Amino acid sequence: MKKSALLLLLGACFCSAFAQDYEECDSVADNAVDLSHRVVNPDSVVIDRSNGMVSVRIYGEDGNHEYSYAYSQEMPSDSDETVSEHDDWNFDLPFVDKLTNHSSRSKFAVSCGGFGFGFVNAIDCPPMMNTKMASSYEIFCDRIIAVSWSPMRNGTSLRLGLGLDWKNFRMTGNTRFVKDGKFVNFGEYPPESDPKFSRLKVFALTMPVTFTQKFGKGFSFSAGAVVNFNTHASMKTKYINNNDEVTLANSNIHQRKVTVDVMGQFNFKAIGVYIKYCPMSVLDPEFGPDFKCFSTGLTLFY
Repeated sequence: MKKSALLLLLGACFCSAFAQDYEECDSVADNAVDLSHRVVNPDSVVIDRSNGMVSVRIYGEDGNHEYSYAYSQEMPSDSDETVSEHDDWNFDLPFVDKLTNHSSRSKFAVSCGGFGFGFVNAIDCPPMMNTKMASSYEIFCDRIIAVSWSPMRNGTSLRLGLGLDWKNFRMTGNTRFVKDGKFVNFGEYPPESDPKFSRLKVFALTMPVTFTQKFGKGFSFSAGAVVNFNTHASMKTKYINNNDEVTLANSNIHQRKVTVDVMGQFNFKAIGVYIKYCPMSVLDPEFGPDFKCFSTGLTLFY
């Protein structure tokens, strides 16, 4: 009987100890669950250790860039720390943020805006076409609406846009544009007249296709092609003759219907500079002088 009572007492103590250990393990497991926090695609993660404390701050998550999370834990000075980093990419590009495994997710975006103003000049033109770049200008908005695709989150993107462009080639010397039947040619002003200007204007719907690389700190570079659908062109000449102002205009000058510009652009935040070159004749060579154009100037809000 005493032996049975002793066995029963030992069994009760064992069960009590087991139950206490189980509760402690369960509590630790609960705490572990509480400490587990999974964030998909964070924008940035900051790990800081100071004064015996380790803190982790997470900013942004997939689909919510306003998200934030913070955690801190006391860390004894004699404890060991292990930090692991896993990347699918293992190379760097100059001036470009390092590519990481979550950067491989592509992203589409719709945007609008982007204005430019610059000076344009006719090149490879006949000697009589003495256009002045200082008085010839270009105005464009090539992102009335645009769609961009970012294959990775390292600042690289491809963009297709729809916009407008207006070029004005202006001569202020003694030569003017004249319409000779169905041909555009050059001529002189009447004797004793006072020339004001003679200009050729081209209006186009544009479709830019550009590659953009952001470098950080607000800097970016873009390059690509701009397809111009030249829907309208005209010429106008104005001069004073015998104290009378004479204006001659014509809108049937046979512009080339489609041209392509090669464009490069360097931006700092909302301000940039651009250069643009068209290797194709602006007018149809069968009906007017064969000349190309080059322009450069400032851009805003790209």
